[in-house]
Amino acid sequence: MASPTARPISARPPPHVRTAVMLIPYNTDAPIYHWPAGTVGLIAANFLSLVAVGTGWWPHPDEYTLWYGGGIHPLQWLTSMFLHAGVFHLVGNMVFLWSFGLVVEGKLGWRRFVPLYLGLGILQSALEQIALLHHTVPEGEFAGSLGASAAIYGLMAVAVVWAPRNDLECLIPAFGLFGAGMIGSFEVPIYVFAGFYIGWDLLMAALDGFVVGTELLHLSGAVLGFLVGTVFVRAGWVECENWDLYSVLTGRHIRLMDEFADHAGDRAPQRRRRKQPPDPEADAKETVDAGPQQKLLAKIRKQLRTRQSFAALQTYERLRQLNESPDLPEDLLLALTDAAWRTSHWRLAVPLMEACIALAPQKSKRIRVLLAEILVQHHERPQHALRILEPLQGQTLPPPLEKSRQAIVARCQRLIDDGIVELQGKAWDSK
Repeated sequence: MASPTARPISARPPPHVRTAVMLIPYNTDAPIYHWPAGTVGLIAANFLSLVAVGTGWWPHPDEYTLWYGGGIHPLQWLTSMFLHAGVFHLVGNMVFLWSFGLVVEGKLGWRRFVPLYLGLGILQSALEQIALLHHTVPEGEFAGSLGASAAIYGLMAVAVVWAPRNDLECLIPAFGLFGAGMIGSFEVPIYVFAGFYIGWDLLMAALDGFVVGTELLHLSGAVLGFLVGTVFVRAGWVECENWDLYSVLTGRHIRLMDEFADHAGDRAPQRRRRKQPPDPEADAKETVDAGPQQKLLAKIRKQLRTRQSFAALQTYERLRQLNESPDLPEDLLLALTDAAWRTSHWRLAVPLMEACIALAPQKSKRIRVLLAEILVQHHERPQHALRILEPLQGQTLPPPLEKSRQAIVARCQRLIDDGIVELQGKAWDSK
């Protein structure tokens, strides 16, 4: 099979097969809320397809390849994703499907992940076949494609939108006279990893004059995935805990507890740390002979350690039913506040942020501004917001923070002029 320029493109080689440096991603530090059942199922289906073709159980596989210039064939849009040009081609694609499936399915669960993956592949194949509907092929040659890498490029782009700062763990294989092995492993942020492969494809496509070929198909899959990932974030269909690409670019991903480590309040954002493994012995020690509140505190600590932010906040709500103003250890208070902010749990964010301000008034410049913003936008409590901001008046703030403070003050005044009435609120000074 050949492309419109009579070059074979049918295999859609996996990215690392075509680069000078082979990278094998195998794990991620992105929070995984769902076991990757869909990813495992798709990998199994691809291997079974290869076995079926090799043993003759899948007759006439050429009919299910995505052909160009021969009309519209919707069935090929799906089946071509599960056909590969050999074991090496298949294994390479499945390694990448596993790594990015962990990230994407880890946030969606298999019920939403499988339709997303299949939708990316089907839409990409449909666009290819329709775009080349009138393509003519020299006699005796064919033009078409097969393989899953265009859909996997889409998943990679989705992962960049949803978790750009999380790491991929990669192996570097070595091949020599005495066999194959691994020369080492390293961690690389998802956006760097994806940028490397997308940049390589851009370079190769440019050198080829951007003719229809493997690189261009990969790039179109990445563009499609980027658009889909953006729609999910903007529509609120996926929870990225304010670590999506747009939150990172706007600074919304900054951890609130970082302010307490830096009095100036303008510390550079940090990358997410690796999830720490559970410590059953420590958890057991915390709950032995403990009362109800201590048991809930131990449960919150365990849930935060395993990145179960929503579950930790739900447990905190149970704690507040026992004690409306529970006395939280400082580290737990800061972690819960950060979790409430990242998950947009505004109802719990207010009392937690107020507690942070009371704990360290001098270190709470950013938290005061963020809390005032929440009070205005989500609770319509302008007077309370002004009391929170009052200690900042006359202080030197970073320009973006000062701009936000002034905008919030102006909005508070407009709400007060409109007659907004509130019944409660706390005042915190900076002494």
